[in-house]
Amino acid sequence: MINQDTVPNQLTEADLATAYNNIGLTYSKLGQYAWAKAWYALLPKDKKSQYNLSKLPKNLYRNHNVVGEYVSYAGQGAWDMVTVTDQGDHYGVEFYGLRMGLFGLIYGPNLGEFHIKMTKKNGGTNSKASKHHAVYRYEDCQIDLDFSNASLSKQFVQVKQTKGDVSSCGFGYGVYANGVYQKVK
Repeated sequence: MINQDTVPNQLTEADLATAYNNIGLTYSKLGQYAWAKAWYALLPKDKKSQYNLSKLPKNLYRNHNVVGEYVSYAGQGAWDMVTVTDQGDHYGVEFYGLRMGLFGLIYGPNLGEFHIKMTKKNGGTNSKASKHHAVYRYEDCQIDLDFSNASLSKQFVQVKQTKGDVSSCGFGYGVYANGVYQKVK
């Protein structure tokens, strides 16, 4: 699977669930419930994760604003990120991806990024009805970003490469943008 840890480890799934839930509990204590949800959701079938997810507030977000930070787990405690900023007449969308390879802790991760503009739709920044879509193009690569911000309990962006080879987007080795990115800020 893309973006999974490349070094086999001795940790069991139960060990990982405990670690992820402990990090999530830390974010929950800090009042950063969306980050807590992201950590709990890494192993959502685990009983600890299910319990902790059930204790989160029903509405994690204050509004339906597409502006914010969205994350997808990249492995080894690192996250890929999509950031959306309000640039006045449009939104700025930035992707920062990484892959922690075999020697990532020694030499650093492989990286990939892009910066694009996304038009504002009718209804403004906080409208539930507005659909937000952005497209990144590089040579024969195309990546579509579809934002869902209609719910105050679940906001995310679906990122999918729709054209080109997985290695044709100009990113470092093993860096891919595909995935569901949960809003954390």
